Amino acid sequence: MSYSYPQSTVELRILPEDFHLVSKATDTPYKIHVVARTVTINVNDYKTTDTFSMEIDYKHFPFDPRLIRSCGVVIFLQDMKSLVKDDGSPNTIVPGAPTDLNSTIPNSVFIGFVDDESIEFDDSKRCVRFEGRDCTGLLIDQKYLANTPIPLSSRLDYAIFDLLQQNPATQNISLVAGDGPDGQPLDFADLPTLAQYYPDFGSPLAGQRNTGAHESYWEIIQDLVARAGLICYMGTGYGTDGNIVPAIVLTTPKNQHNDSDDIKFIYAINVKNLKLKRKLGRFKGFNIQVRSRVEKEVLIAKIPEEATVDWGVKYGFQYDAATVPSQDANLVAIGHQNFDPITVPVLKPDGSLDASTTHLAPYITFNVKNISNKDALIKIGETVFEQYSLQTLEGSLETMEMAGRGSNKGAGVDNYNSGKQYDLTHIKKGQTICMEINTEDLTAISRFASVGSRVSYLLNQGYDRATANVFAQVMGKFSPRFQIKSYSMTLNQDTGFKLSMQFQSIIDLGNISLE
Repeated sequence: MSYSYPQSTVELRILPEDFHLVSKATDTPYKIHVVARTVTINVNDYKTTDTFSMEIDYKHFPFDPRLIRSCGVVIFLQDMKSLVKDDGSPNTIVPGAPTDLNSTIPNSVFIGFVDDESIEFDDSKRCVRFEGRDCTGLLIDQKYLANTPIPLSSRLDYAIFDLLQQNPATQNISLVAGDGPDGQPLDFADLPTLAQYYPDFGSPLAGQRNTGAHESYWEIIQDLVARAGLICYMGTGYGTDGNIVPAIVLTTPKNQHNDSDDIKFIYAINVKNLKLKRKLGRFKGFNIQVRSRVEKEVLIAKIPEEATVDWGVKYGFQYDAATVPSQDANLVAIGHQNFDPITVPVLKPDGSLDASTTHLAPYITFNVKNISNKDALIKIGETVFEQYSLQTLEGSLETMEMAGRGSNKGAGVDNYNSGKQYDLTHIKKGQTICMEINTEDLTAISRFASVGSRVSYLLNQGYDRATANVFAQVMGKFSPRFQIKSYSMTLNQDTGFKLSMQFQSIIDLGNISLE
């Protein structure tokens, strides 16, 4: 493992107790920068809030909890590379400065507010404890009363912006573009209007759950975004005054970076603990069918048959090139069956496989309401297919590294040192990692080894030749690529940095780079 000098600085945005009954959300807070003894950030799924906890030495922050009415938090985290600068001065973190690995990303990793504050004095330490959530909590706590209708002609980003403006506490939350399907930043100008894919939003006659008085603003935003085939999560951005502000990141469900270069984790090199778990008995062969009834018309999207070309080709589905519209390489021609559906093998009466016959795999049907746009329905179907295929393999790992390496899988090569580096303090949910096991005693059965060496290894371990031959053929066929599900970062002044990550399997039907 490489040496690193992780540092963290916390910006506390404090509203002191004024002994008034009401405080305004627009009140200007006092900013204090302190160094935390321990800080932990838990990044959870998209629909729930991320959380944090920290401990600060009381001598650095000698505040009684009763003096603070409310407190916002911005956490800055960075690998400083060295303890001192070239001129001999201390190398300390600069809040909001760009990271070394990416000059376009500031070193802010979390923005939120404190829910609980406490002080503790004992024989070993005197500390102030903070626990809280990110700014998703502001939207989860606020119920949607639908007092201000949003025009159906509003584009998706404008609709979200209008929702944010309905409450003073959320008006400073910005909306930023994540990656689109091509790996480039999402172009808001290409987003659909509500009338194109959600014509009944906000209608009191529609009976939709988002119009009820018991639904939160975050549920409404998640509903709007999901129906458009996208995802969103709370991150950080810059306000008009240059300050770090909370930002909703709007992006595609997959490929939040260039898919030809994933983050490489190797057990015994930059991974401390590794666990894998599989739930057996899940569907392996299936097709997806998404249906939507709009008045008297029923729209149906079948996946993979009607999937977009980029999506289908990426996951290794076969198609007839003659039916793919040359004028638009991103969408299939509606009404054409471009991709072959999933099929399952047929058994002969004696139990052997009938190589000449296959049956269509079963269709799993999902019904959605009031989606009148076929393209939007296809995007929903693709997302459902992906999510339904994530149920097979899960795992977790721990690493002390703050910088990750790329794993280039182009041209049949899987090189763990592609030259690209990743700042692991800025990884995203849904990002792809490549997980390998590198120990000397398992080299002979790694996925890079030959079938013959695998057979020899298994024979030496006591397996019979028939079993060894079967297992040796299967080893190496499994994809090493997974999708980040959630993660937790901890920085302790005594023990350093630790990243604990939970991941799940992704679709890799083509076994890219594994043949």
